[in-house]
Amino acid sequence: MDKNRTKQYWDKYASEAVRIDAFVIRKLGLLQTQTVLRIGKFSIISAPLTISMQKAVLFVILSKNELNMLRPYQNNVHLLRFAFQPKDRDKPLKFFVYTTISRIEEIKDKENVCMVEVVYKNTPEDLINIIGQFLDIQKKLKNQYTLLGENAVSLNNESAQQLQVKRYLQCNIASRMIEVKILSLSVNHFTLLIPAINPNIKEGFIFASRLFMNENPLNFKGKITKVLDNKSGFLKVRYSVTYNPEYVDAIQHFIRDTQTKAS
Repeated sequence: MDKNRTKQYWDKYASEAVRIDAFVIRKLGLLQTQTVLRIGKFSIISAPLTISMQKAVLFVILSKNELNMLRPYQNNVHLLRFAFQPKDRDKPLKFFVYTTISRIEEIKDKENVCMVEVVYKNTPEDLINIIGQFLDIQKKLKNQYTLLGENAVSLNNESAQQLQVKRYLQCNIASRMIEVKILSLSVNHFTLLIPAINPNIKEGFIFASRLFMNENPLNFKGKITKVLDNKSGFLKVRYSVTYNPEYVDAIQHFIRDTQTKAS
């Protein structure tokens, strides 16, 4: 990648941190088990909690004795190894970053788990480009969340199979977990058929839900923004949900393909 693009990424995103979750790991190609922090003579497998172009926050497993052994090295310069598997490469991309430890502390109620914050002494261009490309993707997904909001598609057996989703949401309503039929879906809302089991189920009612896509649970927070129909003990409602990048990433392509075929 050219140096101008790398500089653009740095100028745009140098201070932005990426919080690591399953979606981010897949998009970045991050090989978590190969992230290693070298402190003195010790090599410690580390699980990134957040990474940016300037620092990282890591979870590490250390006993109290090991932690005490490492503290004398805290103010030294250390090496952090990152490993990624880009889609366009056969072999993993690995590189080291010189770092200093700005913070190390034990996590309450989690035995032998510590959080380590490291600040980079240098930032490799590969790391800048990987993070910059991902944050560009995130920006585009957030735009799609807004732009495609009113473009819903019906969820039937065929479309559910194509999307690899269940035809229901698991909804936590009045401390009860129930399965609610999905009639249609979009990047920012679902049309649901909810049994009228509680008088509070009306416009403005807030509840959490879970969608199973590729057998993986995707969690949402949302609220009923419109009651569309009410008959035979069921409410047909519009359930608007908060932004979920993994969900938007999956469904945006299906919505666009459906629109293309329809036209």
